[in-house]
Amino acid sequence: MKKIPVIGLIALFTVAAAYGETPTKRSIGWDGDVQGISFRAITASGLGFGAAAGIMFDSPKNERAETKTDVYLGLTVFKSVWEHERGNLNGFGSAMLDVFGNYDKDDDSQIDFTFAAGLEPEIFLIKNLSVTTRFGIALKLIGDDIDNSDDGTTIISTFGNKISVVEGFSFNWYF
Repeated sequence: MKKIPVIGLIALFTVAAAYGETPTKRSIGWDGDVQGISFRAITASGLGFGAAAGIMFDSPKNERAETKTDVYLGLTVFKSVWEHERGNLNGFGSAMLDVFGNYDKDDDSQIDFTFAAGLEPEIFLIKNLSVTTRFGIALKLIGDDIDNSDDGTTIISTFGNKISVVEGFSFNWYF
């Protein structure tokens, strides 16, 4: 099942490579925060917009265990603060929606909202391929379960301090 997203990414990069000689201000890639496919577009004024979507199915081997489906959606607005031919420093604001569902036991679900703002360094590895990561502050509103309405919380935190080297990194292929 994990091979399908990988094959899809390879197909997207292969199609985009046909336009590799003249990169535009549009890109497709992988968003490390949403853990899904992303699309970015930059206007002539330098204001950029991004959208990302990801989905995860967790089907344990134990038949009695719950199967979970998680859907992630994200929107980002960014503006270049500093530009160079090999990299940029972008300021950004983003909103992310996490829908955690447990659909085969009791139709229970939980919706979380995350609003973030901060800086996004972007480094071009080659002419068309860049890698980014984000750090800043976030406001996370953790939703209530339908059957238990008193467990919602609000968290204000910093982010971008992941221990893993690649967790939180995003890749963009400009075409």
